[in-house]
Amino acid sequence: MADQGVAGAGAAKFLPRLIAAFEGIPLTEGEGEAEHPLIPTAAFAAACEPLLDAFQLMGSVFSWAQTDFEQKRHSVADAAAELPSLQSIVEKGRKDKTLAVKNSVGRNLHRLKCGVHFIVALLERLCSSSEVTMHEAAGEAYAKTLQPIHNWAVQAAVQASLLTCPSRQYFLQSINETDQSAAELALRFAKVADPVVAAVDALFADDIPPPSSSWTNIAGGGWGWGSS
Repeated sequence: MADQGVAGAGAAKFLPRLIAAFEGIPLTEGEGEAEHPLIPTAAFAAACEPLLDAFQLMGSVFSWAQTDFEQKRHSVADAAAELPSLQSIVEKGRKDKTLAVKNSVGRNLHRLKCGVHFIVALLERLCSSSEVTMHEAAGEAYAKTLQPIHNWAVQAAVQASLLTCPSRQYFLQSINETDQSAAELALRFAKVADPVVAAVDALFADDIPPPSSSWTNIAGGGWGWGSS
């Protein structure tokens, strides 16, 4: 039914599910002062799953991202047995010199982190004021989180496609929230997700995978976080 929103009847609401998912990621400090938090690979991959609904709610403009995000999430999840922490994924990629290699688990992890950061920034901006539109929130979130990893052709295509974002009212109704409740929950989500994003950023340090020189058509579903 339309008034059930993305969560569906009897299911937890969208924003509370995001909060619970990222609250469940332990940030265990490693040994030594210079060690990064040991984020479990499986926990991070599992926490990313509820974010898929966000891309669905944004309509066709980000329909291509939902599939690509899920593929990268599975890539990271599948690596958990061999590489139990995100730190071990990055260390292996650095050792093998595969962090910049398309579809490597290290590069997929970085692109997955960028997707998480995008959703955090989108929700924060959208809920900062009842006057902010989805187009404005998505555009500013994109510029902050994803534009730096995209080549100029992808940037231009995304900017054009952002014009088809759904309305603010539609989005809030779809997640069963009001302006007030969404603002409160978005802040709670940012509070638990921002430290995770920052911790993953710190793992890559100066080894951030660069944008690819390749270009495929967004409308054809061939492009996502990591193929550009």
